[in-house]
This record gives sequence, C-alpha cells and structure tokens, in this order.
Amino acid sequence: MIDSQAKKFLDAVLLLLFFVELGGMFLPTAAHECLGIAFMILLILHNVKNRHFYANIRRGKYSARRMANTVCVFLFALSLSAAMVSGVVMSKNILPQIGFADVCNWRSLHLGAAIFSLVLLFVHLFFHAGKYIHGKSLVAVSALIFVLAATGIFGLPYLDRWYHQVNVDKSEILRGEKIAAPGRVLTVYFSRVGNTDFPPGVDAVSGASIMKDREEIIGNAEMIALIVQDITWAVKNP
Repeated sequence: MIDSQAKKFLDAVLLLLFFVELGGMFLPTAAHECLGIAFMILLILHNVKNRHFYANIRRGKYSARRMANTVCVFLFALSLSAAMVSGVVMSKNILPQIGFADVCNWRSLHLGAAIFSLVLLFVHLFFHAGKYIHGKSLVAVSALIFVLAATGIFGLPYLDRWYHQVNVDKSEILRGEKIAAPGRVLTVYFSRVGNTDFPPGVDAVSGASIMKDREEIIGNAEMIALIVQDITWAVKNP
C-alpha cells in the first residue's frame, strides 16, 4: 500500500515537473537546468519502480490497444531521452559544455522532442482513460486531449519564439575575416535603436528588431551594418 502511494506521488511530481519544464522559456536558465536534472533522476526512479512493465513486455497476447500503448510508451521514452541529451549538451550553468555542442541545432531538437513528448503523453493518458470512462465522457476527454495536444504543437514554438531572448556577443561576431574593398566604403543604416527610447529592461525576442549584448541594446540593421563595416574597413554613418 505504501509503495503504491509512493509510486502515485512520484508520478504526480514527474507530471508536474514535465509541465513546468515545458514552460522553460519563462524560467531562469539555471532553474530550468536544475529542474531538468531533477526530472532525469526521478524518471530513472520511475522506471525502476515500474520494471515489471519491461519484465512482462514479451508475455501475453498483444491486442491492437496494447500494441499501440506499448509503441507510445517507447516513443515517449525516446523523445524524453532526446530532450534530456540535448538539454545536457546545451547546459551552461549546471553541467559543462560537451565537445559536440556545435554538431547540430540542439535547441531545435530540444524543443521538437519536448513537443513530441507532450503529444505522446496525451496519447498515453487517452489509452489509460479508456479503461475508466466510456460513452460521452470518453468523447469529451478525447476532445480535450486533442485540443491540448494541438496547443502544444502550435503554442510552444510560438511562445518560445516570442519569449526567447536574442543575446549576442558583438565582439565575437565582429571577429571575422577582412576583405580589401576598392576605394572608400561607407555603411549607412536605419535602426529603431537610437530613435526609440527603449526602457533598460526591454526584452529582445526573435520576432523583434532588437537584440542584446549583455545590457547594450543593438538593432538588427545596426548589427548587419557593423559586420559589413568590420569586413570592409568602412566608415559608419548611422
């Protein structure tokens, strides 16, 4: 009885952490990483406590429902593994950077794995809900699951786009190769920065025309002009 209650409590904590981590764009990076590590540890414990599932995987007959649920569980595990591996690779505060951090777009993989995990979680819940509810209630739950899954698919990338700050290192960007441009080169650009009185705490997001180098606000057009100026040894004229 105690072990059953402990498993339910563990499942509830995992579910809560899962949804909190889905909103990682609203959390400080260090907090997101700490909660991610806690989720990894609890997930391993969850699998240890449910080891009978793996022990019975080859026993009994497989109906269409059992087959679909089993495939869903393994795909869910695979997507969570992809989310955790990509999270470890991108870690900047808790875990050291891994040597293959530049091999692929880990951030896109991380977000995609999170969305896929969310959809599979709802499918998994649907299979279990069918054991306890029927008729109109099952139809209502199915509709709710569909809406929540669709919200995850389309809503998370949207939120990530608008709440992900674009932080750059200007000195690192302006360290490229130089070219010998003929004559004298003048770069001219127009930018909101310098013409708009932005508050000090303004958010720089990927959908806007500004980015930040620490506390310095930089316009996209200005950044492009600075790159051209650096490459060609041009004179800047904002």
